[in-house]
Amino acid sequence: MKDEADTKSYLMQFILNVFFGPIGLFYSSKLYGIVFSITILPTIMAFGFGIIIGWPVSIIVGFASVSDYNRVRNLSRLRYKNAKRTNQFSDI
Repeated sequence: MKDEADTKSYLMQFILNVFFGPIGLFYSSKLYGIVFSITILPTIMAFGFGIIIGWPVSIIVGFASVSDYNRVRNLSRLRYKNAKRTNQFSDI
C-alpha cells in the first residue's frame, strides 16, 4: 500500500490540468509549473490564444511529467530492494 502512495496519479494530473491549466502542473513538477505559468498565463490574459495552444500542451506535459516521476520512483525503489537483498545496507 505504501508503494502506491509514493506514485502520482494520471487522473489527478488530468483533472488539475483541465481545471487549472498550467497551474495544475505544480502537482507533478514545480519547474514545469513555474515555466508554464510564467509563459502561458500572461498570453491567456493578454491575447487569449494561450488557451488554444498552451492549455492542451500543459496537459500533455503533465502526463509526461507524472510518467517520469513514477519511473524514477520505481527505479529507486527497485535499487533499494536489490541493495537490501544483497545486504549492502546491513550496517544501517
